[in-house]
Amino acid sequence: MKLNRHLKRGPKFIKLGDGKNAAVRYRRGDIDAWLTERTFASTAEYSAVARHSQSRARTSIPARTSHVTPPWLRPTV
Repeated sequence: MKLNRHLKRGPKFIKLGDGKNAAVRYRRGDIDAWLTERTFASTAEYSAVARHSQSRARTSIPARTSHVTPPWLRPTV
């Protein structure tokens, strides 16, 4: 799940705290929705979706992205 969060592939999550090692929690409804989106009737159905998403990923990734610090990692004043 940690890798999926990092790659922005996992279900929505709640971060409890400001630190790098702060606890993460998931709402049951968000997990159920995420699992429903990934439910397939056959491997052929999955393969068609995977091919489509891979081709979109190749064209939608910018060559260079700017780094934005998340609010919980920004220094407080």
